[in-house]
Amino acid sequence: MSLYAYGAASLLALVILAGTHTKAYLMGGASVRADWDKAIAAANAAAESERVTHQSAIDKLSRQLAQKKAVAQSSTTTLIKEVEIYVPHTLPLLPAGFRVYFDATATGQEIDRSKLDDAAPVAPSDVARTAGINNAIARENADLVTGLQSVIRASGCFEFESEK
Repeated sequence: MSLYAYGAASLLALVILAGTHTKAYLMGGASVRADWDKAIAAANAAAESERVTHQSAIDKLSRQLAQKKAVAQSSTTTLIKEVEIYVPHTLPLLPAGFRVYFDATATGQEIDRSKLDDAAPVAPSDVARTAGINNAIARENADLVTGLQSVIRASGCFEFESEK
């Protein structure tokens, strides 16, 4: 055989070899891609299942809180109507400083002494009414936080220190 024949045979073998490896590479890549897609689909399905479970717990909590809120609002409405029975409007007014102090505690800010000049005295029944409303809101928020904590604990997503 001549040198050209060896060269042509070598070139042909090289083309066949390259084609075979390319086909194997492409088929292997497709197989890896299919495995990858299956793994991603399984992870997405698991995440969706977990999301549905968590959403179900949150929906249940929302229904429970709505029921509690309805009962609490009825009770609060009744209590606020009875303020005049327990804190008559005939009591003397509280000084303006009380209003400034009460507002500062409600907002969590320092007492602004410059507001003393503009503050009006306040009726004790108004204070009782406001405190009743604030307490109702605080109970509602406490129920919400407690419920959310129970949902988070039940999710198993976080570890909490044991309560003492």
